[in-house]
Amino acid sequence: MRQNKRSPKDNSIKKIMILGTEPGVGVTHFSILLASYYVFTLGKKVCIVDLSDTDDYLCMDRIYHGDDTFDTSDYIYPIKKIDFLVSSEKPDRSELIKTALAHNHDIIIFDNGTNSDHIEKDMVMCDTKYIIGNCSLWKVLGFEKQITRLPNIHAYRYLFAFGQIENTDILRQKYGIKIRQIPYTDSPFKIEKKQLSELEKIIWEE
Repeated sequence: MRQNKRSPKDNSIKKIMILGTEPGVGVTHFSILLASYYVFTLGKKVCIVDLSDTDDYLCMDRIYHGDDTFDTSDYIYPIKKIDFLVSSEKPDRSELIKTALAHNHDIIIFDNGTNSDHIEKDMVMCDTKYIIGNCSLWKVLGFEKQITRLPNIHAYRYLFAFGQIENTDILRQKYGIKIRQIPYTDSPFKIEKKQLSELEKIIWEE
């Protein structure tokens, strides 16, 4: 789906980066949940860009739109009023980012999956950066390993979908960071009233 283009230097586009500490922590789910909030609650035009090494979005596209081939260098498809920019091959980060910035969206969400190799170089332009980890007792160490790789830990917001917040007390005390829980939803495309206030606390840092 082609859209009106704008300059890649247009600073009016809000850019959000989401990174997971390991597979399965909920990066894709939260990316869609966040997009749903901006689309359905605030009426914004949002695009999620797949910079991960998974086939999650490609699978979703095929379920909704079939197996038609597409131009991997510039392919944006909509699902439930949210646009998705994907590649059927290993993503070319620079090209996908350039393509995303050239289209007419109010907000761009970059789903990095667990791919942290280039985030400091590519994502310095982002207004907000989220890191999602697992707060199960046997997973907190992985959360800490990701944190220690970051040159500026306070440039990120920390979230978890699974586990118990008390397991992160040491991380919060050691690194001086706040860790919030992502509200549970059956579908990230639909935000119920009971989850809305918790999600807004995350987004607006209440």
